[in-house]
Amino acid sequence: MGARRRRAAFLLCLGVWPGLASAQALQERRFEDRQRDPDLAVVERPHPELDPLGVPVGTLILESSADLGLQYDSNIYALDRNAVSDAIVTAGVNLSARSDWSRNALNASASLFRRQYLQEGSESTTDYRLSAAGRLDLERGYLEVSVDTAKLTQSRREVDAPGAADRPIRFHQTGATVIGEVPFGKVTARAGFDWHRYRFDDARTIGGAPLPQDYRNRDVLSALGRVDLALSPQLALYVSASVNSRSYDDSVPTSLDRDSSGFTLEAGADFEITRQLRGHVQAGYLQQEGPYNSWAAKGLSGRGKIEWFLKPVLTVTVEGGRRIEDSAQNDAPAYLRTDFNARADYELLRSVIVSAEAGYSWDKFQGTGERARRPLYAASVRYRMGRNLVYDLRFEHLAQHSSGSDRLRDFRDDRLMLNLRFQR
Repeated sequence: MGARRRRAAFLLCLGVWPGLASAQALQERRFEDRQRDPDLAVVERPHPELDPLGVPVGTLILESSADLGLQYDSNIYALDRNAVSDAIVTAGVNLSARSDWSRNALNASASLFRRQYLQEGSESTTDYRLSAAGRLDLERGYLEVSVDTAKLTQSRREVDAPGAADRPIRFHQTGATVIGEVPFGKVTARAGFDWHRYRFDDARTIGGAPLPQDYRNRDVLSALGRVDLALSPQLALYVSASVNSRSYDDSVPTSLDRDSSGFTLEAGADFEITRQLRGHVQAGYLQQEGPYNSWAAKGLSGRGKIEWFLKPVLTVTVEGGRRIEDSAQNDAPAYLRTDFNARADYELLRSVIVSAEAGYSWDKFQGTGERARRPLYAASVRYRMGRNLVYDLRFEHLAQHSSGSDRLRDFRDDRLMLNLRFQR
């Protein structure tokens, strides 16, 4: 199993920890030049003859890619009736630079992505993201810092996306994260701090009336601590605790004070059973409360991921969890999400990976009692034609079934997506 994989599990905790869901640089770990575990899932397995080499510039490696795609969406507005379909042309560029040092690391990246609808042009959007990260290797342990800023678009398929908006909702996201780790023999202590700011653009309804979104503007500050005890190379136990504070724009009148604070306490295990089964499972208690106990969400929390190496060319991954998410509704400050996902990846050839996926999520909104169930089914094929060209073909079916009110939509949506990536 090893310390590096336990470290990756800690970063996954950060990804699902309230306030850190958008810390992509930490989740992807692109700036860390780490040694890989001997057993890897099919989609993570390196292929030296197919991996892009990048362009060395001094002690840096420059990497670039360009994407061009075509999509068909059967229900672009995520409506329960009178669905509107459209074809979408997608294009994007990604640039990154990473250090090639034996100790310490730096990384910077920039990406730009365009979605152009061929018939419903008002749905077209352009997103961008800028990020930078660095790691300082200490005599014992490390310290990492990352910053990011982005202009993004809320998908109309999100559980509570405003259905009356004439255009997709746009928002700015800015954040910074600091993480440190110190080992003490078999015990490893980790701590992290994260701040993210979200600023939403106002919109209009299809009829032209104002549709304000500034009530969603917020700052999220979070802190997490975790202690691991390695009982053996195949088993580690850990406990973690996190606190968070969510501060909304007080200048915007709403029917409910959306400010809140909360905590999560969990215990778990990171394990490897033989060389065919490994993963981590954690469970505990979460609580999020509004001012003066005006509202509260509490109950079981957890997150787990198990990888089963059924064959050298077949990996089955099962994961799920329960957490609190911020709501887009002005009278529902948050909702509890429980999700489950199973995925199988088969390496048909060294250059061809076939995948199948099934997922299900349950959402319960605080203050309104609304509920939503969302099944997802998908299948995909990836073909790597040498180092510089990758083909991706994916079919995806998503449905939403709601209860409790008519504000959450019921819909079904099918997508067929083809993407070509040119990389170096």
